[in-house]
Amino acid sequence: MHLTEKLVGVQSDFEDAKTKLTTLNNQLEVKEADIDRLKAQVNVNKTFERECDDLRKGLQAKEQQLQTYRTRLLPRNALLKSIN
Repeated sequence: MHLTEKLVGVQSDFEDAKTKLTTLNNQLEVKEADIDRLKAQVNVNKTFERECDDLRKGLQAKEQQLQTYRTRLLPRNALLKSIN
């Protein structure tokens, strides 16, 4: 094999490797964009989770308050029924 043929082979291998590297680089950029998108979605989900926790705590407080009012009203309702 002549030196020229070897050089052509090496150049061809180099171009193939360069093409593969470009393809891999493009794939990496796509993956990085996906990761950024997913990180943003995680942040949104965390915000929603905090809001849900806050709403759940508020609802529990209201349920407790309602239970307190019901407990206070039961003796009064019983008294009113006995009077009527």
